[in-house]
Amino acid sequence: MTTRLALIATLLLLAACVSTPDRRPRDLIEAEQQLGQGTRAFRNDDYRSAAALFRRALDYYRSVDDAEGQARALINLAETALAVDDRHAAHQHLAALTRLSPRLPQTGLAPRIGLLEARLALREGRADEAARLLDGLLARLPEDRRWPEDPLYQALLLRRAEAALAGPTPADAEPRLQPLLPLADKGRLAPEMQARLLRLQAGLLQRQGRPDAARARLQQALAVARQSRRRPAIAAALEALAAQSRHQGRLREAAELLERALPVRSRLLDQAALRRDLESLLALYRELGDGEAERRIQATLARLPAQGAARP
Repeated sequence: MTTRLALIATLLLLAACVSTPDRRPRDLIEAEQQLGQGTRAFRNDDYRSAAALFRRALDYYRSVDDAEGQARALINLAETALAVDDRHAAHQHLAALTRLSPRLPQTGLAPRIGLLEARLALREGRADEAARLLDGLLARLPEDRRWPEDPLYQALLLRRAEAALAGPTPADAEPRLQPLLPLADKGRLAPEMQARLLRLQAGLLQRQGRPDAARARLQQALAVARQSRRRPAIAAALEALAAQSRHQGRLREAAELLERALPVRSRLLDQAALRRDLESLLALYRELGDGEAERRIQATLARLPAQGAARP
């Protein structure tokens, strides 16, 4: 009897372990998988594959009139467009989200959309508008999300600090960074957030007339980015170090740093950033009187696609 009871118990346990079949439509399952695969491709800096997967998911959600699914796909497409500095595509995706917004349920998507709008404003040099958007997002953020370990709160604070540094009141960056410093000291920020925080601290220190302290922060940012293998953060740190070296008259050092940034940018699809780095290098080599290097950079620039041609 005991053996039979044990057998029955075992069978019941095994039955409980068998997952219930997913009864959702196959196309819906595939769309969810495409969003997940696209996110993984994005994290691996494979923006072309990410955009293709997000577009496929968007096509499905449109075919079944699923507003929230469309919004999730469009948010990811806008993120990808910003990653490669395709501002035209970013504007298109955000305009589609604006048209869709009356149909969206009350979810956590609105802050993400607002953050994308602020990032685009920053990219286009509209720092005051970005600051206004971010202040509104921070004010409307629910209390349970206003704590330093929340990734959205972290992103909003860092972008608000960036807007302050790009605007007329750079000192406003410091109180935005302050809540994140204890987490950074304990190594509890995601590597990309940590690297961005260090770059922003460097920008603030540079404006305070403390170039040595600023350079130390940039070196830390580069170390964090390299350890995490995040190419956008690596390139940003190298470019910031190069800009500081050039500002201080160390032209050869600036050129060497930008040369290191080139293969990183080449692996990404951000043709605008690659072009900026090459043009900066061209100017540096002209100042240095290095004709051979100047001709090499000119040839590389000539091989780049026309501006706006390389889109994911």
